[in-house]
Parts: sequence; structure tokens; C-alpha cells
Amino acid sequence: MLDVIFEDGEHLQWRFDVPIESIDDASGLLKAGQTADAASLDDATTLTAEYTSAVSVGDAWTVDLAHVSITFADGATLVASSGIVSG
Repeated sequence: MLDVIFEDGEHLQWRFDVPIESIDDASGLLKAGQTADAASLDDATTLTAEYTSAVSVGDAWTVDLAHVSITFADGATLVASSGIVSG
């Protein structure tokens, strides 16, 4: 359902398996405990989040549902999850 991929030193791509309709709050897309400062929709299933501290392959990521408001097509919902940033 979710893959988090290194884009550059300040950005991560968050890829979902269903289309995103809107992003109201992405601050709960955490990278090593740091909140996302901004997010933009790249395509139907990918958003790019910006962080103030350096982003690296191997960083831990977490979805904090209390601070995420993303609307998905067909009423799909985001679940709490975590993992490691891939390259």
C-alpha cells in the first residue's frame, strides 16, 4: 500500500496504491520523527514531502494518523505504518 523513496537531500516520495484526491495535512508523514514541512501531489498516486533536515536512504519513516489528512479515491483509508526509506 505504501512505499517511501528517496528523491533528494530534502524530499521523499510517498507512493500509494490508490489515487490521491486531496492533501489537507501531510505533517504526520514522519521521517526519523520529523514532520513534513510541505507536500505536493506529483501524480495520481505519489506525493512529495519536504523536510528541513537531511533525508537519506535507510531513514525510518512513520505515518502518524493523528496528523495526516489525505483523501483517497473510492474512500480508501490510510493505516498507521512504518518502514525504511528505500533508494
